[in-house]
Amino acid sequence: MRLSIALGIACVLGVLLGAALMQRLRVQRDSRLARARQARGKRGEMRAEAVLRAAGYEIIARQERKAYRMLADACEVPVGLAVDFVVSRDGQELVAEVKTGAAASLGHADTRRQLLEYQLASGAARVLLVDPEREQITEVCFPFGAATAATATAAAGSTSTEQDELATAQNSGDMLATEGARLAPRSGIWLVALGILGWLLWLALHAHAFR
Repeated sequence: MRLSIALGIACVLGVLLGAALMQRLRVQRDSRLARARQARGKRGEMRAEAVLRAAGYEIIARQERKAYRMLADACEVPVGLAVDFVVSRDGQELVAEVKTGAAASLGHADTRRQLLEYQLASGAARVLLVDPEREQITEVCFPFGAATAATATAAAGSTSTEQDELATAQNSGDMLATEGARLAPRSGIWLVALGILGWLLWLALHAHAFR
């Protein structure tokens, strides 16, 4: 009886250790992929900067934080974001967003939504979509009505302090959510392990009591 219990415990521990190892390998793989995407994005931004300069744009800011407010059930909700570049040419200041691959196409819904939000946040008449791989710059304009444009421009008039606070809060929330998602599977594994070990301990005690 004791040998059977010991073998059962060894099997359970082996399964749990294997699951923990698989989870660790999965986290390491996701981390490598994230670093690769980040490196690719950094290279794309460097190439995009060269493309913008070649087209006569002056780089005003990189990764600038902006903010605007929207209404939800008549309540103001602040929104923060960071744009890739703020550029200037012919006295006009514009937001430039860098995209590569399939995301560099206006047929990509997420790209359209992002550019729409950037035009709202900046209050500008148009935004720039930069594809560094094709060395292409596309001027994108969403034709808002006069009232909508005026509202967007007023909403984009947040102070620099508000913009920093909003973007910092958003980044902190994203980091916490990512960390929570990363740790959740590990917590589940250990909870399962404790439950199984508790059951085995109960079984061992009862087996000993019946001897």
